[in-house]
Amino acid sequence: MKIYMKSISKLVFSVFLALAICVAFLPQGADAASKGNRGFSGKASTSASADKIIRVAKSKLGCPYVSGAAGPNAFDCSGFVAYCMHRAGIKLTRGTAASYKKRGYNVGSNIRKAQKGDIVLYSAGGGIGHCALYIGKGKVIHATCSGGIRITTYYGIGQRVVAIIRTFTPAGSAKITLKDKNNKVGGTKFMIYKKGFKKVVKVNKKGVAKVRALKAGKYNVKPLGMKAEYQDRFVKKLKVKNNKTAKVGYNNMLTSVSNWQAAENAAVAGNDAAGKVGSAAGK
Repeated sequence: MKIYMKSISKLVFSVFLALAICVAFLPQGADAASKGNRGFSGKASTSASADKIIRVAKSKLGCPYVSGAAGPNAFDCSGFVAYCMHRAGIKLTRGTAASYKKRGYNVGSNIRKAQKGDIVLYSAGGGIGHCALYIGKGKVIHATCSGGIRITTYYGIGQRVVAIIRTFTPAGSAKITLKDKNNKVGGTKFMIYKKGFKKVVKVNKKGVAKVRALKAGKYNVKPLGMKAEYQDRFVKKLKVKNNKTAKVGYNNMLTSVSNWQAAENAAVAGNDAAGKVGSAAGK
């Protein structure tokens, strides 16, 4: 009986120690939800950035749970999250409740707001008791006491989600539209550019081009495939915001260019004709 009671005591102590470590190593203040416009990593969200964390995490599937362990072959919940972040080149910042609330890293407890690579925090009724990495489609990967590193549904651990900590700053996007009744617009190219950045896109048959994963900032958009002086007439401004789609539209641009070219050709032809007449009259 004494041996049995000692075993129970050790088990209870291990569980409490694991919970304490989770609280100590994770951003606190999870109750204060914010807009979550910035991620604590300081990096923009792209599929590649999140997938890198997830690849690291999945490479540890099946590793055992050990209280206080932070890898590389055994983990507790917070140790696992920190290990994956560090291996993906991200410094996991731990801060006070006030700092995380003000910085806007907590997007709330609705899993629909989570994006790949976010940290999901859980509670069984008291403080933060568990953490996991969100991998998309309602699933998380985490260090569980019963099964080590495994993938489950976000609600499959018997605790409720109390906060989702944003890892990457949501990127913005751009949408370019070209409408022209008199011309086929498909394949028309545009350049999105600013200092240190340049990207060429082309619209589809419907005259639409979408550009994803753009960092927030101000850009210029101009058409390509025409004389430089024409391009300059169509330069438009594009202001990209985090998690928003900036739009810029062009109407009858190709028709305008055709008209300008026709006028120039007519002027050249007229000058040539006038020159020939003048030359003949001088003979």
